[in-house]
Amino acid sequence: MSTVLIADPHIICREALCHYIRHADPALSVNGCGGLDEAQDFISRGSADLLIVDADLLVDAPWLERTPVAVIVRAPHDTPPMMELQGAFPRTISAKSFLGGIHDILAGDTFFPSGEEESFAPETRCAPVNFNLTGREKEVLTYLVKGQSNKDIARALALQVVTVKLHVRGICRKMKVTNRTQAALLAKENGWG
Repeated sequence: MSTVLIADPHIICREALCHYIRHADPALSVNGCGGLDEAQDFISRGSADLLIVDADLLVDAPWLERTPVAVIVRAPHDTPPMMELQGAFPRTISAKSFLGGIHDILAGDTFFPSGEEESFAPETRCAPVNFNLTGREKEVLTYLVKGQSNKDIARALALQVVTVKLHVRGICRKMKVTNRTQAALLAKENGWG
């Protein structure tokens, strides 16, 4: 089993990436940390086959040379030149391409997308996964995917906010996630947006 460590100071981004990778590829062990001190501690206690670090955290640290490193950057051509990197993941990349890049790096290749593939790739749509949701839960999920608040969803569907909260809780339970953000990300990956 390969181990991936994600160092990102943005908790929601880090948790969403870790959750997605765990769900999409159970053969990968993935951990998250908020900074390079935590990453160094993790790597010194065991081993990581790949460290993915937010470019804002990247510094010239000699210990980084012992582990393959990839960065999360704002745009495809923003790769920091300070060290040898195995890859760069633009924030605009799809989750599926992100996971593919991880697999490329773990297989010994590098991953530096130019950006054109993402922009001009034909979009393949399939029917959304049902997750055994009720009709009303499906309606609520479509609003979650759009980033709507419970109050906005209640207003749009003529429901009470407490009713929306109950539907969100049911959606999370059926999708086997712990919060609305994870539900929205999982839904998007499964054809909901």
